[in-house]
Amino acid sequence: MTKYLTPRSDSVSVKIIEPSDFEKFFTSDLVRDHKISGFTLSGGTGLTVNVTLGEARLKGLHLESTAQETVSGLTASDVNYIYVKLARDSNSEAESWDFDKNVSGTTPTDAFFIGTATTNGSTVTSVDQTDVITTINDNDAYTNVYYGDGSDGDDVVISSSTTFGTIKQYNKSLTINSGVTITPTATENASITILVDGTFTLNGTINMNGKGAKGATATGSGGKGGSSGFGGQDGNDGHQGEKGNKGLNCGGLGGPGGRGGNGGGGSPNAVAGNGALATGNVSCELNLIKTKPNILSKSLPQFYGCGGSSGSGGGGGHGGINSGTHGGAGGTGGAGGDGGGGVLIICKTFNNTGSITANATNGGDGTGGAGGGGTVNGEDGGSGGKSGGGGGGEGGTIVIAYQTLTALGTVTSTAGTAGSAGGGQGTATAGTAGSAGVVTQVSIT
Repeated sequence: MTKYLTPRSDSVSVKIIEPSDFEKFFTSDLVRDHKISGFTLSGGTGLTVNVTLGEARLKGLHLESTAQETVSGLTASDVNYIYVKLARDSNSEAESWDFDKNVSGTTPTDAFFIGTATTNGSTVTSVDQTDVITTINDNDAYTNVYYGDGSDGDDVVISSSTTFGTIKQYNKSLTINSGVTITPTATENASITILVDGTFTLNGTINMNGKGAKGATATGSGGKGGSSGFGGQDGNDGHQGEKGNKGLNCGGLGGPGGRGGNGGGGSPNAVAGNGALATGNVSCELNLIKTKPNILSKSLPQFYGCGGSSGSGGGGGHGGINSGTHGGAGGTGGAGGDGGGGVLIICKTFNNTGSITANATNGGDGTGGAGGGGTVNGEDGGSGGKSGGGGGGEGGTIVIAYQTLTALGTVTSTAGTAGSAGGGQGTATAGTAGSAGVVTQVSIT
């Protein structure tokens, strides 16, 4: 066959059901790995642990042991992690299973954790099966939905600064050491998602400042000065400020650019354009966590802040009457600030002694209009008009969900401030500040 359906109809002439069919059919979002019964640990003779008969579900397959087994060769004076593990043939089909062990606590490929055995120099001193998954019928069954599948490792410690570009999923614990900074791989439109099936200890920093939507560049250029000669002409209008970029889910309004000033000199009729608003969807819903969800999206959620708009340019100055001078060019509007990035953290226990920041950046200042040679009796060219300041960016969105909160630490998502208007003739205004982002705590019960 070249096209497969699982399960298949009896009408298929060659109907071979492989273990991989069940792995595809009973995926972890439908039937998670869990112990059905038994597999109880107890100390054996010397550095061995006894395992009673039992049943488990692993990779959609059913594992069963009908007699007591012994796992030998444990490491002395250490904590030994015990697993059931599939064995595969040359075609990667599961053909059998056995027990496995290590002292790292990292779950091997195709394995399921069934407990620990602590040893001294010669014997097993204690066993622990507290963290073994035993059911799919209550909230604990949704651990792999809430807290991820642990694919990025068990008991992970990050000791040097790094970037995250995908959803990170850890088992048992994640610790980010003091002095370590986590930033997104992307430089804009960025969000970070961290799922921990256990304790997340943040002693360092998650820095998403200015990693949201980009603010508009300073394209609201000033008007050109008027030509010279008797009855010199008005300068051109300044350009309108540009819109900032939107946050895809939670982008609010960035600050508007200020109005540019009138041209100076013999006539003040050169009028600058107005800045534009950076539009976005302000009705974002933070219903990322629901009661007993069926699946958690495997793509990164996007809920970063909106960029601010740029200021408008100032109008050009009026041309001189007698001096032969052109009017001065208007100032260029300030750039809009960048929005803050997004952060989603879901863990069983959250302990933050460090900081999480998703602050926006500030709007840029407008530039002053160019001189036109003076304004005495309107004979010389007038100075260009002042330009508007850029709008501040919007703060990003931070969502932290947990069963137990040990320490919240520093969590900020501040707005970018407004840029100032440039100097020169006429009247211009600063941009406006962006809006603060959203910081939300969710208790998972």
